[in-house]
Amino acid sequence: MARILKEEGYISNFKVGDEGKKKVLKVFLKYATDGTNAIASIDRVSKPGRRVYVGSQSVPRILGGLGVSILTTPRGVLTGKAARKAGVGGKCSVACPKGKSGVRSPESEAGKESRRFDFRAPELTDGT
Repeated sequence: MARILKEEGYISNFKVGDEGKKKVLKVFLKYATDGTNAIASIDRVSKPGRRVYVGSQSVPRILGGLGVSILTTPRGVLTGKAARKAGVGGKCSVACPKGKSGVRSPESEAGKESRRFDFRAPELTDGT
């Protein structure tokens, strides 16, 4: 997952090191020139009590394609875009939107709809 986050531009680098008998993953965060984080939030989708599996046709688009979803597939750990292109589904592990707090940043592609992907059922309203 760290490799995908680096490729997508969310972190600057990562390193696997040894600390005694344990292996440690060190992640170097990426910041914009104004000091804001490149990662606004990382939402864990699949949890031990609730695994979320998606088919190849229902791989989620985060923020209408501006964010990244990470899936564990039979072909390895892939981004949602790569899984759709390969035609495989799998366990949706992480959803990571771009920009501040999941809101589209001004530098993002203009004209795309800004919405967060949500696995929960929509709330019903009475229309008032």
